[in-house]
Amino acid sequence: MQFKAAIRAPALAVLLLFGLSSLAADRGWRVPTAQEEAACIASLEAGSYFPARPFIKFDKQGQAVMPRQQDVFFTAARLLLENLAKTEVSDAQFLKSYTTVRTALFRIEILAKLFRKAGDDRHEEQFERLRVLTKDLEDRLGKFNELDELVKLIKRRKAGGIDPSVPKVRGFSVKEEWELKRVAALKELRAWMAGEGWTSAGNSGAVAEIYDIFKRTRWLKDSEMILHVKLRVPKMLRKLQKEIAEGEYSPAPGAAGYTQTEVEEKVHELRREIRELGMVMQFTGGLFTFSKQGHVIPEAAESLLAKFHFVLELPVAKTPFARVPAVTVSSPIFIPRELFVLFTEYTVEIGAAKDWAQNRDRLLQAGLEKQPADLNQTVPEITDLKGEPSSLNGLMAGLIAQIGADQPFAVMASLIEQNP
Repeated sequence: MQFKAAIRAPALAVLLLFGLSSLAADRGWRVPTAQEEAACIASLEAGSYFPARPFIKFDKQGQAVMPRQQDVFFTAARLLLENLAKTEVSDAQFLKSYTTVRTALFRIEILAKLFRKAGDDRHEEQFERLRVLTKDLEDRLGKFNELDELVKLIKRRKAGGIDPSVPKVRGFSVKEEWELKRVAALKELRAWMAGEGWTSAGNSGAVAEIYDIFKRTRWLKDSEMILHVKLRVPKMLRKLQKEIAEGEYSPAPGAAGYTQTEVEEKVHELRREIRELGMVMQFTGGLFTFSKQGHVIPEAAESLLAKFHFVLELPVAKTPFARVPAVTVSSPIFIPRELFVLFTEYTVEIGAAKDWAQNRDRLLQAGLEKQPADLNQTVPEITDLKGEPSSLNGLMAGLIAQIGADQPFAVMASLIEQNP
């Protein structure tokens, strides 16, 4: 698919290909030949904002390589820009692609957070700006997703037959009214994205700023990146364990359960934090791998892994979310598969509970539910680790108690630190 924005922005191609020549020379990297530059331009015109080798370094065998840190950012950026291109095709294609755009944005966000305090001081400012930039669009897409999900819910109700007593709104059915609201919101969102330079390329705007951040970044050496990840990830794990213990994701003190507002502010955020940890382990270029049979595990951790060995038989264990990529380093960071799958299962269970509560609230706002969701109600859509139906409040209380008792995030942190 041709990327219209790339064709409209030769200045960005010049920035990417020629503006980095001095940086490449300063680092002792060979500047691309005319043929390589032509290939990169062709790549831009064919649909890739981020060619695989925008400026090139060679190993002793003469093979083109890229610093690992740069590669993980460029991989995420290519995923983002390729899917942004799809959103430009039509409204229908936007609706199919925007959730993938949102995932790519989240991926860049967590990488920016991970490396904010790595390298020289300016990285903190640069990567924080990158995080803020991508989070802004992600939040706007999230807000649109709320409306989109409501339209989908109403359509499903329509398929099953909406109660005829549902009143008409200005001559439209409930379904038609919300579809028109989605059309208006979509038009507004696409105009904003073009105006901010996400889907209308030029010498300024969001995409150009990402280029500029990448151009000014002094990428870490591979050894520096690996060391940073080994030190940083255990801190992230312990921070989450501490926040859970301190009640940051629990209902207000003395309350019988969560409010609908707390579902978004606490339940959703807990899921997001756990998912972030998994994505760090998945998207740092093959640094993590699962512990092998015979790998030395401290006795205290062995009992915890035995307790949760059953999660390897759950359906989630067979999904891409419960895998890590192939190892690309000689000394990978070993992590227990049981805990990685357990964390993935947490995100699935919490996500299902959150979605159920939010869907009920959306239907209430549309006039298709008469009462707010009862968050103490046991429903088949919400299940616990044993596969038993639960309520949102029951599920969350059980998970938070279990995490507090077993300390799985702290145990994972300790096991990562014990890697050589």
